[in-house]
Amino acid sequence: MNELTTELGQKLATLIDTRQFDIDSLDSQIKKLQGKKKELSIDIDDFKDQLRDAMWSNGISKIEHEAFEFSCSKPSEVVKVTDESALDDLYFRVKKEVDKSGLKTDLKRGEIIKGAELTQGKPRLTIKIKEAK
Repeated sequence: MNELTTELGQKLATLIDTRQFDIDSLDSQIKKLQGKKKELSIDIDDFKDQLRDAMWSNGISKIEHEAFEFSCSKPSEVVKVTDESALDDLYFRVKKEVDKSGLKTDLKRGEIIKGAELTQGKPRLTIKIKEAK
């Protein structure tokens, strides 16, 4: 039984190590692709800004073609925050999220809290991949 467990452990360690390498490689590729996506989005925004500015400064409200149509209209009012610290709390949104640490503390003290309970999580598995000699 011990040999079976050792052999299974060796196979699983190799699989985990290989999968982790794949994940790391994918993460790297994803970061590169996200960077490229951001660059392309910035390019599109720049193109739109150039078109909008050209149309607005030349008094052109519409450009029509069989394949596309551009229109430019009067700007709408927008809020520009110049100093967040000077704003009243009334103008801030507060994100509501569960304080699991506080819940755990109170539940461990024996408090009964509707909507929460203390349960057992999964057993912890620690894996250390050692370098081959």
